[in-house]
Amino acid sequence: MVYFRLSWKMGKQMPQNIGEQRTSNEGFPFFSQLSDDIAIHIISFVSYAPFQDTSTIRMDPRGTLTHVFPFVCKSFYKLCRTSDTLWKDALSIMVKKEPEIWRAALDSLITGQPELQSPATRPDASSTSSNLSQAGTISSSRKITDSKNLIDLGIAALAKVQETPSVFAVNDTAPTMRLFRHLVKHYFRITGPVFYMPGQARLGQEFGLHFFEPRYRLLIEEVMAEEPSAHRHGMPIVPLKGRTFPQFIYANHSSLAPGSPACLVQVRQCSIYPDRRADVVLKPIAYVWLERIVVRPNSGNLCEATVTRMGQIASHAIEHSNAPFRGPASVYDTDLLRLGAP
Repeated sequence: MVYFRLSWKMGKQMPQNIGEQRTSNEGFPFFSQLSDDIAIHIISFVSYAPFQDTSTIRMDPRGTLTHVFPFVCKSFYKLCRTSDTLWKDALSIMVKKEPEIWRAALDSLITGQPELQSPATRPDASSTSSNLSQAGTISSSRKITDSKNLIDLGIAALAKVQETPSVFAVNDTAPTMRLFRHLVKHYFRITGPVFYMPGQARLGQEFGLHFFEPRYRLLIEEVMAEEPSAHRHGMPIVPLKGRTFPQFIYANHSSLAPGSPACLVQVRQCSIYPDRRADVVLKPIAYVWLERIVVRPNSGNLCEATVTRMGQIASHAIEHSNAPFRGPASVYDTDLLRLGAP
C-alpha cells in the first residue's frame, strides 16, 4: 500500500506505515496552492487503478485511485473522481498489458456485441495469449493502435447504451472512470450458473458432456432459453446478429470455493431431450477466478457464481500445467470501487 507523503495543509501529515505516527513537520505546505493540472501530474506518478497491478497470479483489486488517494483529503477525493487524465492513463496501461481482457472489453462495447463476448482468435499468434480468445472476425476497432483513441471510442459508445442518458450527462465522475466501472461490471466480472465436475479443459478445445442431473438439466434449459428451437435440438449454433454463444461457468477443479480457478465455456451444439436430459458440445474461451458462490434455492443444489477474468500470468500457468491448482485466497473487497462502484 502506498502512503502519500505530501502535506495538503500545513502541519497535516500522513503516516509512513500503518500504526506509525509521524511527528516531524516534513511536507510541502504549498501543495494546496498548486493548480489541479500540476497536482494531477504529481499524483500520476504513483496512481493506478484496481486490477492494474498484474505482477502476481491474481490481479490486485485495489488501486491508489480507489483505496488510497480518496482518503487523504477532500481535494484528492475530488481529483480521483473528476480527473479523466488519471483514469485514462491507468486504463490505457491496462489495455496494453492485458489486451485479452481490457481491449477485448472495449471492442465488445464499441462494436455493440454482448459484453460477455471474448476476443477474436489470431491463428498466427504463437504466444499463450492467442489461445485466450475465441473464433471471430477482427472488428474495425482492433485496427486502432492508440489505446487512448480506443478509450475515447469506448466512452462515446457507453454514452449511447446508458439506460438513462441524463444520468450520464449529470454524473460528476470522470468519463473514463465511468467506462472502467462498466467494463468491470459487464465484462471483467461475470455471474452465471455453474457446472461442477473436476476434469481437464483447454482453451479452444471443444469437448462433449451429457447432462442428466436435475440441477444441470435446469442449467442448460436456462442457458438455452433464448435460443431458437433448432439450436436446442442439435443444430450447430450460429449466433444471431448482436448476440454471442450461450455461456456458463465450468468449475473443473477439485475445490468449489472462492479463489479456485474455473473456465468460461460456450455452448456450440446442444440437444435437449423430452426428459430434459441434454448432450452438449462446449468450447472453453477464458479462464476465470471463482469469487462468490451461492446455492440457488429450490434448484436441486444448482450453484451460481460470480467470477473474474484471469490475467495472462495465471492463464499461462493453467494452460501449461497438467495438474489442477488453486490460486491464492480471495482478497476482493465487497465494495470494490470505493468511489461509487455499482
